[in-house]
Amino acid sequence: MLRRLRRWLLLRDPDLKYIVQTGVDNIPEVEDPVTPKASLLGAASSSLDRASLFLDSEDALRYFIQGMEERMEYTARLLGARGGLILLLAASPRKLEGPWLLVVEGEEGWVSRLLVYNGVVTAAQAMTATGPVYGRQALGLIEDSRGEARVVAIRLRKRLVEWDPGRLSVYVRGIDRQHMFLVANLNMLYLGLVAGEDRGAMEEVLGNLGEYTKFHFRSEERIMDKFNYPEELFSRHRREHSDFVEKVTGFTEKYRTGEAEITLDLLGFLAAWLQGHIAGTDRRLGRWLKYEARVPIVD
Repeated sequence: MLRRLRRWLLLRDPDLKYIVQTGVDNIPEVEDPVTPKASLLGAASSSLDRASLFLDSEDALRYFIQGMEERMEYTARLLGARGGLILLLAASPRKLEGPWLLVVEGEEGWVSRLLVYNGVVTAAQAMTATGPVYGRQALGLIEDSRGEARVVAIRLRKRLVEWDPGRLSVYVRGIDRQHMFLVANLNMLYLGLVAGEDRGAMEEVLGNLGEYTKFHFRSEERIMDKFNYPEELFSRHRREHSDFVEKVTGFTEKYRTGEAEITLDLLGFLAAWLQGHIAGTDRRLGRWLKYEARVPIVD
């Protein structure tokens, strides 16, 4: 009888019922970005210099390399003339489809990192005897070099976060679907970065992620309030939400004004926080809803 009463109460509150049962009507498909337009050099013709700065972070690169899907090595012959970059890319034994990180060592002592998406360079950095250079300057170094270049090519993951129900499900169907929506938006932000999407497109995805995160947090807090989640746990959960929203909102504003850039460090932070929060704090809420509050509309 009590369970029937609770179900009836949910039906009297269609907004909450929607949150618990459905969560979100449509989870966006994470589609591959359009391959950036390449210049004659084989590199993205816009935003290359700005995008190249995120190749600086050693910690972030290690994070992404840990999730690599394939690794191969090859050599390319550089002729010290225009077209050297295209020769280097063409020498790959496999077509460079999707996102790749190329680490290139030249005979003249420089080491370059190239982010490549569908055969087009979207970011470039080179370490020389006098320090690092970026973007077109880094590509010019390859163009001007002669001799053999050794290339280590690493195929990067196509998704920053994979949805794993065994680890990330919180037992409430609607909240799971909201989490899937957040993961999809985060994956689109990642793919946009590695594919060299323009600033306007990235700002739109970042804005969508931020706004939906606020809606999602309000949904969870409404459920906690409705079913009398213990105050200490509720306060801690809400504080985590507030801290995260403050960080994302602050970064988004700086990005819009040009004070900050989207980096691998930022994406790594977002991915780690989201997965950690879902697998820890949100699962604790889900278990309580299922076994203590006995909310009837759960998976």
